[in-house]
Amino acid sequence: MWHTIAMFPITLGRFLVGTAILGIVGIMATVINVGMEPEAEMRIEPVAGVSVLGQPLYVTLVVESSLPVNAFSGLISYDPSQLEVIAIDYNTSIADLWVEEPWYENGAGTLSFAGGTTKSGGFTGEDTLIKIAFMPKREGDARLTLSRARILEHNGFGTDATIAAPIDALFTVEELAAEARTISDTNSDGTFTIMPEKPDSDLNDDGKVNVADVSIMMMQLLSSDSRYDLNLDGKVNLADLSILLDARN
Repeated sequence: MWHTIAMFPITLGRFLVGTAILGIVGIMATVINVGMEPEAEMRIEPVAGVSVLGQPLYVTLVVESSLPVNAFSGLISYDPSQLEVIAIDYNTSIADLWVEEPWYENGAGTLSFAGGTTKSGGFTGEDTLIKIAFMPKREGDARLTLSRARILEHNGFGTDATIAAPIDALFTVEELAAEARTISDTNSDGTFTIMPEKPDSDLNDDGKVNVADVSIMMMQLLSSDSRYDLNLDGKVNLADLSILLDARN
């Protein structure tokens, strides 16, 4: 009897100690999981900037992952009274299979997408998922919010990768600065028309227009920087590159 009673406290003690250890391990696992570094990220670039009223605002949705992933989805929201989508480019995307092709509703101020890659081994690294062109509609702050972002691991189980919390992109929309305007008196009724001053083709300000400027322009194609919009059509594209080539010394 004494032997049985003596064994019971020992067994109970071990049980309590074991339970306590399991509890500590569980707590530590939870803490470690909460404090884990994100395995992947989906973000809007640039995250901030100044846009000119009447000229397109170009942004890129970028995916970055340190482990193989194969599916991407999310929702971009914007104020439809401030911005409207005018173009989307996803032909050069890391996603080559779209369950839901990027689709926007300017009335609601939303752009949704859901796609994946069929590439063997999935995707790792950093690359573009979608390029978007917005047209500012009025002056003020324009915010882009990425929500419902999901990136799935390439492991055959559809596991959600741990992703960094998305950060809103914020842009200030302004009118073209007065110092960047010139006066043209071409109107037949004698009135003046204010015209933007065309940017200088000497992009690196070295006093020459040469291959260095061409190299700079190549890096800025499809950007939203009005400095490189040589024909002032609101786009930085091959037309601007052609103007630059014609202006070479």
